Amino acid sequence: MLEAIVISVTLVLFFGLLFFGTTGAKKRRKVEVARLVEPLGFEIINKVDEQNLAHFYQHRSMLGFWNVQAICVADSGSKRIVVIEYHVTKQHFVQYFLGIGSKMSAPRMVIKKRTDSTRSFLTASWGDVLFQVRFPEDPEFDEKFIVRGDPDQVRVFLNPLRRKALCESTKVPIQFSVCSKSLFIEFPDRITSNMFEQNLSQCLAMIKIMSGGGKVAAS
Repeated sequence: MLEAIVISVTLVLFFGLLFFGTTGAKKRRKVEVARLVEPLGFEIINKVDEQNLAHFYQHRSMLGFWNVQAICVADSGSKRIVVIEYHVTKQHFVQYFLGIGSKMSAPRMVIKKRTDSTRSFLTASWGDVLFQVRFPEDPEFDEKFIVRGDPDQVRVFLNPLRRKALCESTKVPIQFSVCSKSLFIEFPDRITSNMFEQNLSQCLAMIKIMSGGGKVAAS
């Protein structure tokens, strides 16, 4: 009996220390991230509201909030950027950028840059090989990008002006998804000042192209 009580107390203490240690580390990380992003007009928030979460779930079906290290948001009225630093596994972190634009109205699709691996049938994913939307009238775009989505809707949305803007832009991420009024980009590693500004620039550039019908500059 006594042995069982000792084991129970030990387990409670262990998990208690683990919980409070993790909580303390998250609080310190939030302070660090705040110092990096607040000069750029972002504020740290404790949780994503239901409206933004609905946009998020259009791109990612699950989000384990225990793994969220920090959340920051910036809102200009017509655009909102929500950034989540996420702890995937030990020493593996990513940044989720959710860009919401009031002028966006896009079908669900994924746009990827073509790379050496995606050009090869041996290393490309079967989904990209079998279900990509082709633009035979625009070989330059087809050479640079893989697009997946409903073919009819995607071809209408990615009109010649938008395709031209994507081809000319130097800020297209490796991959991003678009759906309705939001887009989603995953970047590697934790938030740092230099990479955050670069990632933010890419996110804003894609919102601009997806919102403007291609009639805006791609930079």
